[in-house]
This record gives sequence, C-alpha cells and structure tokens, in this order.
Amino acid sequence: MESLVSMLPELLRAFPENEDVRRAVVFATFKRIAGDGLRDLAKPVELVGKKLIVEVPDKIWCAQMEDLSRQLLFDLNRSIGEKTVTFIEFSVSDAEPASKMELETGNAEIEVPEEIVFKAAGIEDPELRRRFLAASTAYLNAAAKRER
Repeated sequence: MESLVSMLPELLRAFPENEDVRRAVVFATFKRIAGDGLRDLAKPVELVGKKLIVEVPDKIWCAQMEDLSRQLLFDLNRSIGEKTVTFIEFSVSDAEPASKMELETGNAEIEVPEEIVFKAAGIEDPELRRRFLAASTAYLNAAAKRER
C-alpha cells in the first residue's frame, strides 16, 4: 500500500493539468495523513484551485481541525512533493454530529460525547480506541447518575 501512496506525486507530475487527477491525489493524500483517528471525521469534499474543503461533523470539530490545519497543510504538501494546497477550509457537514456518534458495547448503544471522540481519535489501535470510548463513556454516565 505504501508503494501505491508513494506513486501519487508521480501521477500528479505526469498529469499536471488534469483536475480530476489532482483532486484524487490530494484527497487520497489527505486521508492518509489524517490517519485512522481523523479519516472518518474529516472528509475532503472539494478542491477549488489550491483550497481544499474538508467536511467535519460539527462546529467543535471544525475548531479542533482548524487548530491542526497548519500541520495538516504542511504534511499534505510534503507528502505530495509540491505546494498543491495553500489553504484548508473546514465546514460542517449535514451528517449526524459527532456528539450523536454511538458506540456498540455488547448489545447496548450509548452516546459518546464529542470531547471523548476527539481524544479517542489519537488512539491508533481500533480495539484500544473502542475500549477507551466505552470506559470513558461509562465513567461519565456513572458520574451523571451520582449527580442526580
């Protein structure tokens, strides 16, 4: 897979005027640099000139991603091998917000607060991430019940 990714800059250089190729290379590279934690939450949707538009679930994620935008932009252009994107714009998607994300815990489903989802995004191992989400949410739910 890594060899395929390494070919993306060559593909872009082979077809410098082809907007579809440019878009595909930028989108694929963004998904790769975003990593497992952000890949499903930050989705590239449009490339307008040198501006990449990425949809995120809600305003909180928008602010979080804007904080990361300089690093994402640097990593994106470094991976592509040229300054293909000069700005990343984050917009809120029409999809269900992150605060409504649900986590399977056995047969029951629980709501996962968006701050917990953001923290979990940095955990690469999917099973560890799932356990972190389950434990964090269980703790918060128990704390909320004690306050009642």
